[in-house]
Amino acid sequence: MKDKTLLTHRLLQVWLADHENKLIPHGEVTVSANTLTTSVSLPKGTEYAVHWRNCPGSLHTAFCEIFVHSKKTRVATHFMHSDKPDTQARSSLGRISPLVTGTQNNDWLKAPTPSKQAYVELHIRRATGTPIHECHPDPKDPKGHIDEIDIDIIDDADEGKDPFIIFKFQFIVESPQSTVPQKRKPPLDRSTRSTQDKEASPDSEDHDDLLERLAAAKEEEKKLDAEIEHELQGIKRRIMKKKRLLGKGD
Repeated sequence: MKDKTLLTHRLLQVWLADHENKLIPHGEVTVSANTLTTSVSLPKGTEYAVHWRNCPGSLHTAFCEIFVHSKKTRVATHFMHSDKPDTQARSSLGRISPLVTGTQNNDWLKAPTPSKQAYVELHIRRATGTPIHECHPDPKDPKGHIDEIDIDIIDDADEGKDPFIIFKFQFIVESPQSTVPQKRKPPLDRSTRSTQDKEASPDSEDHDDLLERLAAAKEEEKKLDAEIEHELQGIKRRIMKKKRLLGKGD
């Protein structure tokens, strides 16, 4: 079953969206410690973006990273600052590194071939202080730039710490419904059909047993009726005999 709700964990919400900014539905969600995992079904090459935001009433200062596929390639970074409300809703749009993707399109990620190793992950690492965000021209690419984020990370990977949260979307192949027509079996004659129906029925033995018990009950009922009738006739005979004896006495 496809779900159109946002993934929510530790006061953060995450979702994938298409070109029309429509939420891409996901499958069942599992939670294990800091990791929230689900699945999505997209044709290979479909462009999409990752979006995330704070839950209402919460504020976050964090360093955010996006990784794709089995190579654990980091393709984008971003930040959130609790003192700046406009940073509490972020996305991968405009953040994809051209040095990683090999293209100047820094808005969209592309769905890979579905497999167990095909996924996109958003890593959230808590931070303190005020993040410093700077962009510099890329000397190797006149059209590009180098994006730098100076931030004091609490869940620092360099210190061997895990991210505060990992949102993982696994790319899978959606199981198609079978469209293969079923071959029609040739008609059976009456005798063959009745025999096969009886053999195929899981309740045939119980049914036969019930019929046998009903027949036995009817026989028992007949015997009981005969005994009752015999007893009634005996009572009648005794009454008549008593009446005759009383008549003689008079």
